[in-house]
Amino acid sequence: MTLQKTKHTFIYKRIVLGLVLGLSFPSFAASFETTQTFAKQGDAFHQAKLGMMYLDGQTVHTNNVKAFGWTQKAAYQGHSVAQHNLGLMYENGVGVPRNYILAANWYQKAADKDFSSAQSNLGIMYQEGRGIPQDYIKAIEWFQKAADQGNIEAQHNLGITYQEGRGVPQDYVKASEWFQKAADQGFADSQHNLGVAYYKGRGVPQDDTKAFEWIQKAADQDFANAQYSLGMMYQEGRGVPQDDTKAIEWFQKAADQDYKEAQIMLEKLYRKSENASQNIAKETEWLRELANQGNASAQGLLGIAYLEGKGVKQNTTEGFKWLRKAATQGSAGAQVLLALGYEDGVEDGLEKDETLAKKWYWEACNKGRQTGCEGYEKLANK
Repeated sequence: MTLQKTKHTFIYKRIVLGLVLGLSFPSFAASFETTQTFAKQGDAFHQAKLGMMYLDGQTVHTNNVKAFGWTQKAAYQGHSVAQHNLGLMYENGVGVPRNYILAANWYQKAADKDFSSAQSNLGIMYQEGRGIPQDYIKAIEWFQKAADQGNIEAQHNLGITYQEGRGVPQDYVKASEWFQKAADQGFADSQHNLGVAYYKGRGVPQDDTKAFEWIQKAADQDFANAQYSLGMMYQEGRGVPQDDTKAIEWFQKAADQDYKEAQIMLEKLYRKSENASQNIAKETEWLRELANQGNASAQGLLGIAYLEGKGVKQNTTEGFKWLRKAATQGSAGAQVLLALGYEDGVEDGLEKDETLAKKWYWEACNKGRQTGCEGYEKLANK
């Protein structure tokens, strides 16, 4: 079994209202009018606050350009939160054209004031050479400053740095130590990476039970990597009793977030349906239970079982009924099968309808399914 590999992408602190305001601002109890009045009088605190209001759409319609304008005014007055957010705006092109040089410049100003989120983001800029020359040593220095303040993104980023050996000797023990610090604060990326470390015995003693526990914590936060990994653990019975039903449930959760590995795994289940059908008589009940609960993968598998008459009495009408349910929920595999049925028509099951065939091929194509694109193109060019 192969778990989803640990996430090697460095994590930016996003422009998140609650996180940023929790550091420096009280709640938005004051009215928009009051905040705007003080902001127009030149008060940096209220200028930064007004920028966040426009950015988040709190008590006023979202306006990224105005958000940038007010944030910039506060930043020029030395407000560290505003300087950090201005860096993020330049980094992501929010309310202003993207400019990595200016992003790094504003991160630097806030980082020099010991603002941990800016320190972490500045570390990433140095790590990746975005807006400033690439410098792994400086990246680590800034990550360390932020991590020492308890910044979870920086702690995670240090874990990645040691895991990958970027600017430091590769050290799985130190990587796991930093992942542990961020994981203990509830950071899903680090919880998943720590779980994989326990699974592989990399930097920590191998322990399937702890691996499952940490991956479960991340999966419960809708982290798609972890949902996929949890599905694999249920499928193989590592750290938890083997349970195909739960494996499919977690694969589906990850697939619903367009997680490619999970989509591929579910596709394999479709393709292996012929082999699986040898035991489907026993499994029909749990498949049907899942299908009735709205699980698209189970609906597709049940549809195939009815079409092929393996484990259940063959019934093309019932088969396409379940495939249609799965297709409607966005299952690309079911969409292709449904399109094939409509394209040629199926006796006692589905009338030929090239318009509907094109529709379902198109839906599958939009989800990246090459057979869907080919099917749509073939019908469109007839």
